[in-house]
Amino acid sequence: MVKVNALDHFVLNVRDVETSARWYERVLGMAREEFAPAPGRPKRTMLKFGTHKINVRPIATSKAEWFTADHETPGSEDLCFLTTASPEAVVAHLKACDVAIEAGPDSTLFSRN
Repeated sequence: MVKVNALDHFVLNVRDVETSARWYERVLGMAREEFAPAPGRPKRTMLKFGTHKINVRPIATSKAEWFTADHETPGSEDLCFLTTASPEAVVAHLKACDVAIEAGPDSTLFSRN
């Protein structure tokens, strides 16, 4: 069985990254950070508060640049969890539970600590 240890971050689909990021900074005091998820991929905007993170994804971003569900809409989100299980074990567990995998795993998104 795969056990989730924590929520790593969630991805919030937004109409305007700049406006959204400024709101979270100004109103909620979150720290803004820009990062590249992997070499050659476009930069992303993350808002941090304590050990928690929100990534804001422009709604017009292509699935090739930033995969998300087929029905993204402003205000929808993707949840990203942490586990000590290997990507292979997670895939096997999801398949055993009859969960469809739309894409992945993408090895550039995994960190092994």
